[in-house]
Amino acid sequence: MTDPRPSHILSSISSKLQRDTFIWSNTYPSHLIIGINQRLTPVSSALIKRWTQDIMQASWKEFHLCPVEVRTCGVLTYGILPTGPEIPMLSTDALPPGDYGWYFAEPKKKSPILMVEMQSFKATQSTHIQDFLNGRRLTDPQDIFDVPPSIQTQVFQRDENCCLFTGSVPRELTKVTWIVPPYFAWMAFPTSSQRETAGLSSRELEKSSNAVLMHKQLIPFFNDNAFSVDIDDNYHIVIFREMGSARSLLPTHMPPREHDPQFETFLRAHFHSSIRSTIFHGDIRNEYSTSTILRMMEELGVGVEDDGDDVAPMDDPRWQTMLGKEIWEEVIRWRIANTDIGYDSEEYDEEG
Repeated sequence: MTDPRPSHILSSISSKLQRDTFIWSNTYPSHLIIGINQRLTPVSSALIKRWTQDIMQASWKEFHLCPVEVRTCGVLTYGILPTGPEIPMLSTDALPPGDYGWYFAEPKKKSPILMVEMQSFKATQSTHIQDFLNGRRLTDPQDIFDVPPSIQTQVFQRDENCCLFTGSVPRELTKVTWIVPPYFAWMAFPTSSQRETAGLSSRELEKSSNAVLMHKQLIPFFNDNAFSVDIDDNYHIVIFREMGSARSLLPTHMPPREHDPQFETFLRAHFHSSIRSTIFHGDIRNEYSTSTILRMMEELGVGVEDDGDDVAPMDDPRWQTMLGKEIWEEVIRWRIANTDIGYDSEEYDEEG
């Protein structure tokens, strides 16, 4: 059985990640806080509580989830209506795919403050390369995943032929890679307390405790935050994105290794970055601003100031775009809402 289609339009991020579970703010209009592909990353309310509290730290507040119906209240704009009992924050029951509202214990608090939206390390590199080529960035990020030879030597001596995840493998199948590339220091450690823990500057991340030996097939996915390690769940390996055949190389948990607090700081930062780049945010309105919507409405002759006499013909290809279809549905809703149906007065009198 396939999961029911969402009643809301998916952003490109939600579509790409094949999300099936959506958590919305208790605001009007509502916005998407969290989106998850539970075919890859099954969650419970308790797990969401632990992950968000660990990342949001001082700004985190107690909450509960509640199943909701997502209703359209404008072009690409939604409101939520509770449809079931609240789910206790510490519930470890599997969360069925669907839509949920995020409700705070404090009645006046309406929307959680999450970290600034971020892409995966690999996607950010691609964006920054384009910025560099277009003259908008001074530093060439082409080689940001490369580990200096001196650190590679230290890692090979420490790890020998042992991949962080797969165990002992032939040396030709392994390569040294960063856990958190120093280029992404301020992105991976966004709060002051996290920066203090890491001791942080990009130069201070250039150390062997921030580098590991890894199977070459896994490295591109690790750099794309497709998987990571939940240290607080017995080093459980969490899958966030599709990995194809490379996924079969991964065990369920990272094999034990000698305790190293610095290594764990970097591994935790990679995990937080993976959550932020795959689960947080992704609201459709981040891709279609109010000005973009209003401009399209004006171009189609159904803007706020239009009287409806110059509506673009229905064979105009803009009506066939996702945004055009959403605008037309809003026009129909507006016309129905503003139609004065009234009563049949004679029939009303007879019944009266």
